[in-house]
Amino acid sequence: FGKPGIPARMLAELGEGEAANQLLLLVSALVPKALASILTSLVHALALQGPEEQQRCCESQEHLACYLREVERMWPPFFGGFRVCTHPTELLGFKISKGDTVLYAIHMLNKDPAVFEDPERMDPSRWEAPPDGRRSKVWSYGGGPRECFGRQLSNMLIQRVASAILAKYVITEQHQSPYKWLPVARPQECHVRLSHRTKSRLHNARSGVLFDENHAV
Repeated sequence: FGKPGIPARMLAELGEGEAANQLLLLVSALVPKALASILTSLVHALALQGPEEQQRCCESQEHLACYLREVERMWPPFFGGFRVCTHPTELLGFKISKGDTVLYAIHMLNKDPAVFEDPERMDPSRWEAPPDGRRSKVWSYGGGPRECFGRQLSNMLIQRVASAILAKYVITEQHQSPYKWLPVARPQECHVRLSHRTKSRLHNARSGVLFDENHAV
């Protein structure tokens, strides 16, 4: 740490003032919202995928990590971000002057067909042995020197919470819901049912999911 509470790398790359602002934004707003958004999307996606996929995630932390990365790609918590141009440049025929503010749309970058084959398909296996550099193409936490340094902490917390949920419950979804993107990404209506994994189970004919009706929460 270069100064109390501020990592030396942040000070070197951003300067003391901007580093302090980034830390304040991180702890007061971004981490709680990102955690809530991604965890909601994760539970929603697992409910729609069904009990077999949930069992795979429950049994393998590696598969759960791949699933989490794909959820992050499909439903990034934030719509986009801003960058300030530091020198005149041209991008795809558009001239950008020094000092101009540029908006990038994260959900569009994460579904670039030039990077991700069949980008609208939920496919955790694309992260089992990804080509070099593909992980950096998911912009949910930004990128470059100003990438959110809370990415690893956020993913660790989400993975641990998801593991605890899957170890105790089967998740079922009442219906698929369209997404809202502001202020953070989440299903417009998310009605899930968490049912205890027990030996005494009943068959839900509608969804094909086994669950203990007496212990549903």
